[in-house]
Amino acid sequence: MEALSFPRYNVAEILIHIRNKILTGADAKNLSKNDLYPNPKPEVLHMIYMRALQIVYGIRLEHFYMMPVNSEVMYPHIMEGFLPVSNLFIHLDSFLPICRVNDFEIADILCPKAKRTSRFLSGIINFIHFREACRETYMEFLWQYKSSVDKMQQLNAAHQEALMKLEKLDSVPVEEQEEFKQLSDDIQELQQLLNQEFRQKTIVLQEGNSQKKSDISEKTKRLNELKLSLTSMKEVQENLKAKIVDSPEKLKNFKEKMKDTVQKLKNSRQEVMEKYETYRDSVDCLPSCQLEVQLYQKKIQDLADNREKLTSILKESLNLEDQIESEESELKKLKTEENSFKRLMIVKKEKLATVQFKINKKHEDIKQYKRTVIEDCNKVQEKRGAVYERVITINQEIQKIRFGIQQLKDTTEREKLKSQIEVDFREYQTPHRNAVLNSSTANVQFPRMLEKIQNHYGKNQIKEECKKSPTIKHRSADQSVECQRELQAVTEKRLIFMIFELHWHYLATGICTVVGGIPQPSEGLLFLSVESIPSPRLRGNQDLWCHPSSHTMAEPLRQANDLFRLLRHECKRFRLIFVLDTMFGLAVADLHLLTFCNKKYRLQFIRIPVALEKEGRGENNLRTRRN
Repeated sequence: MEALSFPRYNVAEILIHIRNKILTGADAKNLSKNDLYPNPKPEVLHMIYMRALQIVYGIRLEHFYMMPVNSEVMYPHIMEGFLPVSNLFIHLDSFLPICRVNDFEIADILCPKAKRTSRFLSGIINFIHFREACRETYMEFLWQYKSSVDKMQQLNAAHQEALMKLEKLDSVPVEEQEEFKQLSDDIQELQQLLNQEFRQKTIVLQEGNSQKKSDISEKTKRLNELKLSLTSMKEVQENLKAKIVDSPEKLKNFKEKMKDTVQKLKNSRQEVMEKYETYRDSVDCLPSCQLEVQLYQKKIQDLADNREKLTSILKESLNLEDQIESEESELKKLKTEENSFKRLMIVKKEKLATVQFKINKKHEDIKQYKRTVIEDCNKVQEKRGAVYERVITINQEIQKIRFGIQQLKDTTEREKLKSQIEVDFREYQTPHRNAVLNSSTANVQFPRMLEKIQNHYGKNQIKEECKKSPTIKHRSADQSVECQRELQAVTEKRLIFMIFELHWHYLATGICTVVGGIPQPSEGLLFLSVESIPSPRLRGNQDLWCHPSSHTMAEPLRQANDLFRLLRHECKRFRLIFVLDTMFGLAVADLHLLTFCNKKYRLQFIRIPVALEKEGRGENNLRTRRN
């Protein structure tokens, strides 16, 4: 570590750098030389290290006091005091090697030394300087990059605009498409005419050239023939020289003739040569003529193109003049319209100002009206609240009064029921007791009662009710004498039961429908007819009978209480019927026990008054229900 890669600062320089670069505000002002040298204070060093980590890594102050997520500690509250030091050491252990400090230990935080702390602070200050320099260069590059990106965006926008303009220039407007089509058709027609003229002229020139070529070929043939005739004449001349006569006269004549022929031949030859030269000159001039013709054709084509351009330019100039005139006329119209619109605008502004003034006035009136309405509503609401409170108090008083009235009605009904029961028992106790106990009187009174019951209910109805009995429901009445006797006995029992039913009976009804049963006629009975879903103890429809052991209702009702407990667990539907005949009487305690069962099991009591002795009552008055 002797060859350091960063400069070592003295205490004064370190103090200046820390005040300028690391600490801010009151911490920088309060920092002194004694805090760092000769005995550095751990609290000040912790603050400097935390601030340096905050500058470099952006670590906030509360992160040093938080438990790391990846570490599991059984008792985290023990670590609360040591958490800032441990977190600071973890962050500095990863930060100081970047500053070229590789021997940092936790003792440098807990018990710092002057030389080591000055070296650590020198490395941190050097790294912060290096970071700022790199950041400046990076910011310059970033600014250049942003400017280049902006320029590129501007150039792209300009490029897009240029492309749009090129598309507009290349594309023909919809209004000028018809003119463009007409001009293109005219250009095609002119091109066709020029091509036809050029073809005709080329055909004429080719025909002339072919004629001249044929003439030249004929003349060359003639010339060749003349050459052959010359050679043949030379041969004839030689032959004649061999046949020359020695006589001078003949020789002279022959020579003169020969001279004349030679002269003629020379003249003809000269003529032929002259013609040949003229033809040769004409043939030599033919390619130059063709070149000239081609040049003339090119010039004609250029002239035609120039003519077309001139015509197009003239047309465009005419169109532009027409457009200028039309636009001038439109401009005049627009100016006149603008003047008229300005006048209308002035008028409308005046109207708008008046309307706005009216609207503002209306708004003010509406606001004032709203204020008054809200004040009235508030007053009405206050009055309504007071009235509502009065109504609530009145309703509560009415409910209390109704509840008291209902209680009074219930008590009066109970008292009436008790008094009626006592009166009825006093009226019918002795005759019915004697009618049942005394057999002679029973034998005498039974036919009369039977006739009364038959007249009251009807014989067929009694037979049908008797047939419902479980003992004879599967037999016919005409089967045998025993069956008839059994039917008569059951009929008598049923009639006796109906007689006793017409006295004071109380039926305590349960949850479901009524299932009938036939009790014994001579006893006060408690029997229960059950209709239930099959259960382990009670299967199907059963009648549970409770025979009283005494002449009171206390024992049957206790048995009924036990039965109720059983049925509430075992049956879903049941019916309990209390049959009380008037022979044995009804005590007040028994009546209280009945009302107790009513409260406990929510039963319904049905009062069935006597109807046979009092013949004036109808069938509708036989049963009146009392709760």
